[in-house]
Amino acid sequence: MTRRALQLCPNDHPPFGDVCAGFEAALGELGYSVTTVFFAPAGIVAAPATRRYQPPRMLRRLAGEQAIDLVLTHRYKGYRAGVALPSRAQVSLSHGFDMFKRRRRRWLARLARKPVAFAGVSGAVAQQMARHLGRPCGTLPNAIDAAALRARLLDRLAARQALGLPADGYLVGVVGRLHWWKRPLLAVEGFSRAGQRLGPNAKLVFLGAGDEAANIPRRPDIALAGFVPDASRYLRAFDVVLSTSSEREAFGMSLVEALAAEVPVVCAAQPGPKEALGGCARFFADADADALARALVASRRAPDAALCAAGYRHVAENLSIGAVAGRLAALAEPAARVAG
Repeated sequence: MTRRALQLCPNDHPPFGDVCAGFEAALGELGYSVTTVFFAPAGIVAAPATRRYQPPRMLRRLAGEQAIDLVLTHRYKGYRAGVALPSRAQVSLSHGFDMFKRRRRRWLARLARKPVAFAGVSGAVAQQMARHLGRPCGTLPNAIDAAALRARLLDRLAARQALGLPADGYLVGVVGRLHWWKRPLLAVEGFSRAGQRLGPNAKLVFLGAGDEAANIPRRPDIALAGFVPDASRYLRAFDVVLSTSSEREAFGMSLVEALAAEVPVVCAAQPGPKEALGGCARFFADADADALARALVASRRAPDAALCAAGYRHVAENLSIGAVAGRLAALAEPAARVAG
């Protein structure tokens, strides 16, 4: 008999649509029939017909249609909705830090009668959760189908044309939402300090939207491309993908996608991205604009094809659908035995 899994996520704002699709594939490899429910649509991407949108209060009706073997939840709101549903097991994944920092959340987690396996998207997140909850927590990274991503990629010229970027010149891409903790102004400062060492036509490109867009200077060598659906298709527009995120960055989906596309990555040395990237990037000292400039110049002068190839292998071997399915099974099966 096919086992049934229910996946719960607060919304499908990028990258969570892709994240949930990866876990659907991983659950499928484990023999589950999967229903994914988002509590609300982000409203900025076209919703596939296979997705369901309904508030948490409606979940009991959905769960009553058929017995649930496994509930996989994302973020705290997903966890709280899932723990109220009948199921043989629940795996609850945190995609950021501080999910159980609040005392009330820790208290409610300890009162839950249902066995729940908690996991962080990176080891750093899992370690913090374990300290807050006083129990072991696993690591469950986002799954990436590297081959499928590469099949969707536009080539360098087509990607640049689609984004309205110049065909020539050295392009540094910052991909993702423009939050304060992603520190886009540090990217501007480091890029500016690199200056002419990146070449006369170098340009810093922000592919994403957010509140910090208003603070980014308008200059000829800086482009704000805004939000673009399915942004991973355009990664080869860039000569290097840059992340200047603070320690709040727990994983770095766009960075891992860049590895899958074999695009070089320059990244602030934060625990979450360092683990996700498997060492296959140039890292610079946190919040050091001079160190960032040096890393960009080094990447410009000596693009490391071997490092890019190693990055693709890392994604294919450690973050593949199959690899993540194995991690998910290791979390779900003990919880199901406790429930049974």
